[in-house]
Amino acid sequence: MNEQLSILFEPFRVQGLELKNRLVMAPMHTKFASESGEVTDRLIAYLAERARGGVGLIVLENTCIDWVYGRPMGNPVSIHDDMCRSGLSNIPLAVHRYGARVVTQLQHTGRQNVRSNIPGGLPPVAPSAVQSNRGGDLPRALPEEEIEAIIQRFVEGARRTREAGFDGVELHGAHGYLLTQFFSPHCNRRTDHWGGSLANRARFPVEVVRRIRREVGDDFPILYRMSAEERIPGGTTLEDTLQLVAMLEQAGVDCFDVSAGIYDSIEAIYSLYGQPPGALLPLATAVKRKSDRPVIGISRLGWDLEYAAQAVTDGRVDLVSMGRSLLADPYLPKKYYEGAREEIIPCIACNDCIGMMERGWQLRCVVNPQLSNEYLEPVKAATRSRNVLVVGGGPAGMQCALTAAMRGHHVTLVERDARLGGQLLAAAAVAEKAAEMSALIGYFETMLNKHGVTVELDSEIAAPEDLPVQPDVVVLAIGAKPDRLNLPGSERVISAVDLLTGKSGDIGAKIVVIGANAVGIDTVLFLSQTPDRLITMVDEEAETGHDLNAFLKLYTASMLQQRSINVLTNWKAISIGIDHVSGQTSTGTETIECDTVVASGGFRARSSVPLRRDFEQRGASVHVIGSALDPGMIFAATQSGFWIGAEI
Repeated sequence: MNEQLSILFEPFRVQGLELKNRLVMAPMHTKFASESGEVTDRLIAYLAERARGGVGLIVLENTCIDWVYGRPMGNPVSIHDDMCRSGLSNIPLAVHRYGARVVTQLQHTGRQNVRSNIPGGLPPVAPSAVQSNRGGDLPRALPEEEIEAIIQRFVEGARRTREAGFDGVELHGAHGYLLTQFFSPHCNRRTDHWGGSLANRARFPVEVVRRIRREVGDDFPILYRMSAEERIPGGTTLEDTLQLVAMLEQAGVDCFDVSAGIYDSIEAIYSLYGQPPGALLPLATAVKRKSDRPVIGISRLGWDLEYAAQAVTDGRVDLVSMGRSLLADPYLPKKYYEGAREEIIPCIACNDCIGMMERGWQLRCVVNPQLSNEYLEPVKAATRSRNVLVVGGGPAGMQCALTAAMRGHHVTLVERDARLGGQLLAAAAVAEKAAEMSALIGYFETMLNKHGVTVELDSEIAAPEDLPVQPDVVVLAIGAKPDRLNLPGSERVISAVDLLTGKSGDIGAKIVVIGANAVGIDTVLFLSQTPDRLITMVDEEAETGHDLNAFLKLYTASMLQQRSINVLTNWKAISIGIDHVSGQTSTGTETIECDTVVASGGFRARSSVPLRRDFEQRGASVHVIGSALDPGMIFAATQSGFWIGAEI
């Protein structure tokens, strides 16, 4: 282990609880619980895998204290009734086997809820009738008797936490939920003793902590997660929060877990690709300087544990929390400890994990196909070792080759280009994505070598008889190719992938990119890396990034604006001339002068029929995967490759 990292792997105490190291798994909603909030085998296996991977403390995802009004959408874990203790008790039993500790995170959504998620279509509840701008219906203001009842629900949730065998409890006072709402001058407009002055707005969270401490005793740790800044006009400031910290400490909080943002400022909660680690650490450091209690810091720290270790060494934080990095690789702590950093599956900070959940899916990861399937133990040793040929070194082919090799097959991977990566190489051309995409390609290269995969670059399979060893199984991961534009003059159009992978010549200074999808956005960001270019992106759709998750849409729209990219939506290209593109808009025909036209539109699978037929005639079992089967994004590629590799 790198000596600089040693401080992260030292034991650490929170109140009377000893942790084996300073690494914390952040709470993340998985939707792995049942529809009624019960703990499932899927959830237990997911948590046990992270404990096995070496983390010291796990904070269970948002744990519901009020199943009627406080329940977040999509299968949260529930602790609203004594009968919940039975299933919950299986979590600490599983986690403790590997020396990790675990706490619940008690949560009430408050105004960040919708009528359709509440029985009878009732309105959400909140300190005041102030509606969230994102993801909430107009709430009703809570009368005092209901406030008292909700405090008691928090207390009962803490009691059940202890009775179920957990090691402590965290209160979710961050990201705009009910505890946050009471303290926020934006959300709390009350004029009684639950609102108004800062002390009155702090009364609800302080009372919750005080009464929980009375219930659980002095030896049961209470953690408090807070958004140190709401980052909205009229919201909570860091100065406000530091006053709250002193009050919560006096009430009985043992550790502060510091984040930022609420739903209305959701971009503050999730750091995305191209953003360095530690963006929120200054907030945690400010809390640490105010309090003598341990402080947890977060924000892409799993991307660079050396940086995180330095923050601990410098006294800026005491514990390091990781979220999405542990979704990508649950063994990240162990691999760092053993000096195998190059074997870590890197989180590429795309936020598709959250985006898929917003569509109603359970938690998934673009780069870790085993996430949510841990209970299946899908990578089992093969009953018979076979010769496997994988044709194509993109994400689908690399994932399939690696999975098959890990199971004990003899695998050869053939790629026609000079290096592995496929369309990941195109994405890596964008400065903001270069580090993440290059790290992902590097991970595959390392692991393919470790597991004995024979990699042949600059090679194409012309005919099966050319192979020195005839395979038992063939996997065709030959990808997709851009569809040609069906427009007059389209012969002078170059493809976005060719541009991004350096296969185009001089393109001039004035460029039009047709297609404002993910590839189109990558293209204009890449083009804007060269100064003095006039770049226009057009699309028939009404918005940019229509194939991106909601978070990346916001992020990339901001980048396009900062780069002064001319974006024209509801603009349909109809013809391409020598020095222009013509398009149809709502007001008629428009012409854009340009030197080069780049198409980033649809893709179609490369034909696999001839190769498939030839290999099948020679007795091989043939599979077609990834974009060769159905053109899609990285998630579809890695899923396709993994599951075929797991079933060979």
